[in-house]
Amino acid sequence: MSLDSSTLSITSDSDGVHLSIRIPVDVTTAWKYLTAPASVARWWGDHVQLNAVAGGQLREKWSNGQREVLTTGTVTRCEPPTTLGMTWADDDWPGDTNVCFQLAADGAATRVELVHEGFEALFGAAAASTVEAHATGWRCHLQRFIQYVDAAD
Repeated sequence: MSLDSSTLSITSDSDGVHLSIRIPVDVTTAWKYLTAPASVARWWGDHVQLNAVAGGQLREKWSNGQREVLTTGTVTRCEPPTTLGMTWADDDWPGDTNVCFQLAADGAATRVELVHEGFEALFGAAAASTVEAHATGWRCHLQRFIQYVDAAD
């Protein structure tokens, strides 16, 4: 499946970003691909650790070109195979944002909705640039997720 406008949609405002993709597997399989550690390493990167259970931790070390960044979070909601919510913050942020993945059957496929919000309260007038950066990043991650699902299926 190629990534095109029928596969991926993105909307954003000053508080966050909403992305939606459709993948050609059932919800249970999509959940496994989204959350299993070996799968996370393949589509998100082996620099990411995600323990997808309530209270589990997210840890992502990456470079923004100027410095090494540590993004961390805590899983706040885990309802397999439909909902994964977590806090999200880079190491230099004043607080947390929230990320939520929602999976739903869409015929024989699965619709994956990702909402990342809470930027306005942390960044005020500067939120728009941070939202834009995260929209770009999530688009890239979800494109790799689609490619991973296609190769695994």
